[in-house]
Amino acid sequence: MARFTLPLCAIVFAIVSTLSANAIAQPALTTETLADNIYLLRAPEALDFWTATNSVVIVNDQDVVVFDSFTRPGTARLAIAAIRKLTTKPVRTLINSHWHQDHWRGNDEFVTAYPGIQIVTTVETRDYMRRMQSGFLINGTRA
Repeated sequence: MARFTLPLCAIVFAIVSTLSANAIAQPALTTETLADNIYLLRAPEALDFWTATNSVVIVNDQDVVVFDSFTRPGTARLAIAAIRKLTTKPVRTLINSHWHQDHWRGNDEFVTAYPGIQIVTTVETRDYMRRMQSGFLINGTRA
């Protein structure tokens, strides 16, 4: 049994090291300050898979306004975490600029994180989102 312990430990160590290295190497959301209380959150193409996306965050006196919610729910969750690092104020308004999915697929995450949030968009974009629903994306990717 002792002769299996060392190789087994080496295998476990190699797997854990690889997983740790992969976790560190993941692309990250970046935050840029555009002006006082106005921020740009950027998701590189490697994070959102097929497109580089961004969102603008405006911190007001009482609340926060967000323009667009990213392509993937996972990226939207990173954005919510970044916003919570910037301020404790709630996001009360989410504006979807247009119908492309990289501007609204993260909406559900914002609704979950900020109950009562108001989502603002055009009638045409709203109708499109209702038809497509948030779960739709290439190859069914939702992460």
